[in-house]
Amino acid sequence: YGFNKSHSAAYALISYHTAYLKTHFPVAFMAALITSDIENQDKVLKYIADCTDKNIEVLPPSVNLSMRHFSVNGNSIVFGLAGIKNVGGEAINEIVREREADGPYESLIDLCSRVNLRKVTKRVLEFLIKAGAMDCFGAPRAALIAGLDKAVALGQKRAEDRNSGQLSLMSLAPAPKAKTTGLGLNCEEALVPEWGHEELMAREKEALGFYLTSHPLKAYVRDLRRLGLKSLAECRGYTQDSEVKVAAMITTRKEHITKKGDKMAFCGLEDIAGDGEAIFFPEAFAKCRELLAQDVPLLITAKIGKDDQDAEPGQGKLKLVVQDARALSEAVAAEDEPVEVRVNACVLSSLAGLKEIFHKYPGPAKVRLRLVFEDMECLAGLSDDVCVGPCPEFWQAVDACLAGDRAPAQRGMQ
Repeated sequence: YGFNKSHSAAYALISYHTAYLKTHFPVAFMAALITSDIENQDKVLKYIADCTDKNIEVLPPSVNLSMRHFSVNGNSIVFGLAGIKNVGGEAINEIVREREADGPYESLIDLCSRVNLRKVTKRVLEFLIKAGAMDCFGAPRAALIAGLDKAVALGQKRAEDRNSGQLSLMSLAPAPKAKTTGLGLNCEEALVPEWGHEELMAREKEALGFYLTSHPLKAYVRDLRRLGLKSLAECRGYTQDSEVKVAAMITTRKEHITKKGDKMAFCGLEDIAGDGEAIFFPEAFAKCRELLAQDVPLLITAKIGKDDQDAEPGQGKLKLVVQDARALSEAVAAEDEPVEVRVNACVLSSLAGLKEIFHKYPGPAKVRLRLVFEDMECLAGLSDDVCVGPCPEFWQAVDACLAGDRAPAQRGMQ
């Protein structure tokens, strides 16, 4: 089989056109490229990572901004609604059509009242919420899910009234502005607090197939620094058999039976900015089997495995031979490495609040306050009876307490 000249020339011309578009219209090119593989989750994730490397922002899906496919918005790409699971073409067309006809949706009630709920079903709305497509309403995703039944029922009632031609005194009055709750009505569901970070990310992954707006490990970033854990990207620079500790998520799992009849597993790994493979030989697999079935961040102790034979040193797929694994949340809370909190020394009113937080989250880690002055900083250790067990909720509470201090809370030494 050989390429004739006309065939080669045609491919060369296509390559030239593609290279030209990629160079001069990178945002539009990447939007089209992602759309072309919208059904391939692995490729979509890879292209989004490429966008990040090129400083092209990929905005999360939005019922007020997204089109069916990935689209261009200034210098950013807007996530296409077709990339959300269980959101079909009819539902997307209905959402976009109504938005273009009568303007942006102001609340969940507004959306449910305007679209055809036979096309935009409750299940579609649920996955739009989980994917973050209704974050534009300004309400927690948990509250939107909690109020979904009421919103759908009210939307159906309003649609029935319109279709039957019924009028009421309320319908003759000017339409009220949307409520600030994001649901569009005042009810107890509107007060439901947001899910925790891990649950928020788990539900987002359920809807998209991957993490987009954040990552479960981001809640632990400062603790990872405190404990001196390595990223998967950093592990590529280590030689074979070097021992490392990493925090990562299991993305795939393939079990295998050895010749002796023992079970082992090959697992895909990812952290915030890299990926690799974890090999659980029978002994490690027996210890960690239950953990592998859970979609939770792990603290993994492993040795660097052998590079692929055909790859350049450090350029092949990262392989880690696992020795042990623990749930990251438990490992972080159990470590006694000191915790450091930055405090604006000129605004000490938050100290009482910090004291309550420290007592609420007891643990083995001593606490140091880094007092930040205008021209200097100093480190002050608290008494030995003030020890904490860090976790994402602990740091959320600390950050909220210090929100106005202009000295954001930090984990680990500076």
